[in-house]
Amino acid sequence: MRENLYFPHFWQGIGWLMVVMVCWLSLTPNPPEPPDFLGWDKAQHSAAYAGLMFWFWQVFHRHWRWPVFLIGLGAILEFLQGLTDHRTPDPFDMAANSMGVLIGLLLAKTLVVFRVELIDHLIWRFCWKKPRTSQ
Repeated sequence: MRENLYFPHFWQGIGWLMVVMVCWLSLTPNPPEPPDFLGWDKAQHSAAYAGLMFWFWQVFHRHWRWPVFLIGLGAILEFLQGLTDHRTPDPFDMAANSMGVLIGLLLAKTLVVFRVELIDHLIWRFCWKKPRTSQ
């Protein structure tokens, strides 16, 4: 758990919901059609795993297990697709998933525009922190 977050379980819960969504989208027989700007299948895979890695790196302890977990998740989901009648595994999807994890990791280490920590602290400051009383 990240000590610098006031609501770590909330943010981590969002991360796990994102994982569930990726699992569902990977295994459902009829996934929803993506917007036109994400029409390329490999871009969708990379974007999904980049988002997961970016999020997990911010809300959990920064550890090598998260990139390994997400790369493994992408590989396992591709394997599971091969066990269904409605989906087929694609090694290029696995590569796109892994590339997305690397992109998300690089963004999380360098990008300072959007940080969960900033939002977390703003929520704490404006919603939960008791205002000082003037005397």
